[in-house]
Amino acid sequence: MPDNGRMDELRNTSVIGRLLEEISWEGSNVRDYRAGGRGRENVLTAEVLLPLTYLPRTEFLGEVFRCANGADVVRAQVADELEHADIVLLPDESRLGPDGPVVQLDGVVASQTCHVLIEAKAMRGSFQPEQLPREYLALLRDAGAKVPLLFLVLGSGPPVPVRGYGRLDLEDAVAMHLERVHARTTGMFLQPQELLPYLPSVLPVLVLDPYDQPMPYERITAIPEVMVGVPCVRGTRIPVTTIVGMVAEGMTDADIQGDYPQLSTEDVREALRFAAAAVDERTLPLLPSA
Repeated sequence: MPDNGRMDELRNTSVIGRLLEEISWEGSNVRDYRAGGRGRENVLTAEVLLPLTYLPRTEFLGEVFRCANGADVVRAQVADELEHADIVLLPDESRLGPDGPVVQLDGVVASQTCHVLIEAKAMRGSFQPEQLPREYLALLRDAGAKVPLLFLVLGSGPPVPVRGYGRLDLEDAVAMHLERVHARTTGMFLQPQELLPYLPSVLPVLVLDPYDQPMPYERITAIPEVMVGVPCVRGTRIPVTTIVGMVAEGMTDADIQGDYPQLSTEDVREALRFAAAAVDERTLPLLPSA
């Protein structure tokens, strides 16, 4: 017979230990981790979120919450309370009832007034059909008197891919199987239709893929398959940096259009505006003046 006391002593209490435990169950899929586990959500959690818990949390991990979209009031509240919050990454799975559905999360944050569940999805990963309704019910059930928040870290913005159903809006992805999951959940006093109105206030999204974000420049695009994602004039392979360099050499619009007849004067102007905005958002490694 196994010694339960001994098993409790051996239970993983560190994020790295729990990550290794998860990998041990992968079987032949363990080969997917040979490239450093890139694109695997459990590795993303361990590599990105874990270090942020050791830095001043309000400034660093808090910025992760502040950069998301949705549930603005609760996100700000969580970010302000992170410094003294209890944070568990890659927690043990839980059940929604004695024989109910299993919920596997990437993180749990318990702050003074908020209860947060974190779900980090792989860059090209999809949700299981019941995954979001399970996590939503687990959040509302376990939050108690605290303010609930289900924080999604996604590789691309909504609509989200749900296996077997294509891409769905978040509300539809939660509502689709909510009633079925609710029927197997204990401790829920509200009915499924009564739970849905809370969604917009508890479901923020952080999108990791910079190419998934709309650019405020109609004539400039950044497409991974074109010049390795370097910002270029739309419909061309002419990088913004090329135009900036030509202007720096003293070339006029007519000179630039002589070399690149497909460019308009407005293309050149917008490339310069884009470059100015890019410089404004970065700290440049300039040498100090003497």
